[in-house]
Amino acid sequence: MRILHLEDSSSDAELIAVLLAREWPSCAVNKVETRAQYVAALEVGDFDVILSDYTMGSFDGLSALELARVWCPEKPFIFLSGTIGEDRAVEALKRGAMDYVIKDRPGRLIPAIRQAIARIEEGRQHRMTAEALRQNRERFREITENVADLVVLLDLDGRRLYHNPSYAKALGGAAELIGTSFFANVHSDDRQRIWDDFTEMVRSGIGRQSEYRIIRQDGAPRYIESHDSVICDRDGNVTHVLVVARDVTDRRAAEERIHEQAALLDKTQDAILVRDLNHRITYWNKGAERLYGWTASEALGQNATLLLMPESSLLKTACDEALARGEWLGELRHHTKSGSEVVVQSRWTLMRLANGAPSGFLIIDTDVTDKMQLEAQFLRAQRMESMGMLVSGIAHDLNNVLAPILMSAGLLKLTAPESDRRLVATIEAGAQHGASMVRQLLSFARGTEGRHSELNLCSLLVDFEKFIRPTLPASILVETKILTEPPPVRADATQLNQVLMNLCINARDAMSEDGMITLSLDYIRLDRTHALAQIEGHHGPYAVLMVTDTGAGIPPEILDRIFDPFFTTKGEGQGTGLGLSTVRGIVKGHGGFLTVDSKIGRGTTFRIYLPAVLSPPSALLPSSASTAGRSTGILLVDDEPMILSALELVLADEGYRVFTALSAKEALGIFEASRSELHLIVTDIRLKDANEMEFIRALRARDPHCPIIAISGVVKSSQFEKDLRAIGVPFLAKPIKGEALLAAVKSVLKARPPA
Repeated sequence: MRILHLEDSSSDAELIAVLLAREWPSCAVNKVETRAQYVAALEVGDFDVILSDYTMGSFDGLSALELARVWCPEKPFIFLSGTIGEDRAVEALKRGAMDYVIKDRPGRLIPAIRQAIARIEEGRQHRMTAEALRQNRERFREITENVADLVVLLDLDGRRLYHNPSYAKALGGAAELIGTSFFANVHSDDRQRIWDDFTEMVRSGIGRQSEYRIIRQDGAPRYIESHDSVICDRDGNVTHVLVVARDVTDRRAAEERIHEQAALLDKTQDAILVRDLNHRITYWNKGAERLYGWTASEALGQNATLLLMPESSLLKTACDEALARGEWLGELRHHTKSGSEVVVQSRWTLMRLANGAPSGFLIIDTDVTDKMQLEAQFLRAQRMESMGMLVSGIAHDLNNVLAPILMSAGLLKLTAPESDRRLVATIEAGAQHGASMVRQLLSFARGTEGRHSELNLCSLLVDFEKFIRPTLPASILVETKILTEPPPVRADATQLNQVLMNLCINARDAMSEDGMITLSLDYIRLDRTHALAQIEGHHGPYAVLMVTDTGAGIPPEILDRIFDPFFTTKGEGQGTGLGLSTVRGIVKGHGGFLTVDSKIGRGTTFRIYLPAVLSPPSALLPSSASTAGRSTGILLVDDEPMILSALELVLADEGYRVFTALSAKEALGIFEASRSELHLIVTDIRLKDANEMEFIRALRARDPHCPIIAISGVVKSSQFEKDLRAIGVPFLAKPIKGEALLAAVKSVLKARPPA
């Protein structure tokens, strides 16, 4: 803090310096007495605040104020005098003084300085905000005036209120369009359909996408693709319709040429289709009908990705390589109309418009499903031949061991005293469990396909730990953790045991001597944002099986290849490279996906995500937030309409009943009219018609116990920390995340005393 102090009394100056140093220990005070000293200090300008006596021997305070307004009008000027009266103080404030403090009441000096600096900062922030808004408006104008898209703003009667130059150019340079009907330039065959769409959009508030023809001034039709949306006021009422369109005449002409040429290919056995850059199907030949089952009328216009459901990563590779090189060749797995999966060798060729711009992909798919099935059967036969011999021998010996135990246990149950029957039952259950495991091993070795049923993964994991522990070296420890018990999953127990077995064997091989394998189980719910981060993931509840080892880790350069069939880092004869590819196939077959995290020297963690089976929706109880929210009224106050709208959506989506106001006056009116319906007020600290905490104080004056949450983006919370804490009002700094707002609302409502 740097203070310029105009004072001719040394004792008063020393007293003020001590007071300032007590509040700001590093405060620098430049004391001047004469006009010349004062003017010299103004020229330098190295200060934050001016303090001035009103009456001095050779100089007066009003003159000092006038000089300050000329030299540094942005610096706050505060009178600190013992002789200033009320009339003089009012006159000083009119001339530009920020405040005045009587020397007999020095306690007001520090708050006055703080308030002056805050008001100066507020003005600076306001100027910055105004400039930012001006720049945003200018950028918006530059964008709309220069984009190739056709932009039109309509009122609720379809009259044009604004259009950009591209729209006027598309119509042939019409002289005056503002105030005229948008539909006058729509082709007569399309006009009624587009008008019906328009009225329905105004009624429902839901945007639409459509394609139709417009008529130029010279009578020539042009095809446009239009994306229409509504603009609403703060009450949710539709006020305008925004049309953003593009001329697709050339594209349609190219598509028509493609249809004419492709008609000659309907007799081929291969599936031939054309998809645009948005993956919409624009051509579908008879071969595609035979291979995939959908007729051309069913497939045309559909999103090919949603219709055929190829693997996302391979689809992205095909698109990227075709766009970069003009073609792509590879294998894809598609789904047919009946739900079966087919493997195709797919050839992609990039199609271009006359100007060279990409327009879509010509795709020829050859069915190689039978070929792939024969290869899979051959590999399975090799695996089963070797494993079957081993497992059959083991099963024979184990059955020989378990058979007498089971028989003896059955006899003992008949003759054993009551006190021993529990022990006998335990022995019998353990032997039966062992026999069941033998049957599972035989089933796996013979390639028997399992059936999916609801499984409790907690029991499966505990049983697997007992099974795997004896097969590992004594130097490797096994630990099981149930982090959160998930709902059941639909799965095949044998296949999941195979997954865990493969991962544990790999973990064992990654640890040269001592180590630990941790088997964990958790439950999570993926939202849409996190699901999009996983190529094969979908939002919803998942049970998560984790296998963690403390081994050597997987080198980053091969991490992306570990799931490739036949890829292995083991020596010859030590592995086939099918373990992890089998794991991935099983997990994917269960509708799940898996991830891997690995660091060299610190181990590896495989996470297996399996869709959880929840109770039917009718059996679920409504959440507490939505139940409470329907009867909970919240008054939301902010003078920025965009911020007000965004926060209103967050609260309304959670189920709260939201009242909104753009000013303190409007908010007080709502508060008085609906006080019994309001449970909480969320308000900006500063409003257009209420400085700082004026509105909050007005609310507390009307209701001392009214729950309030203060928000602000202009100043830091520390400037109001003491005042807010004193009246028990929490503070949130803008920009506010939805989660933070909802958490604060729930916390305040929970702490609210009962009515």
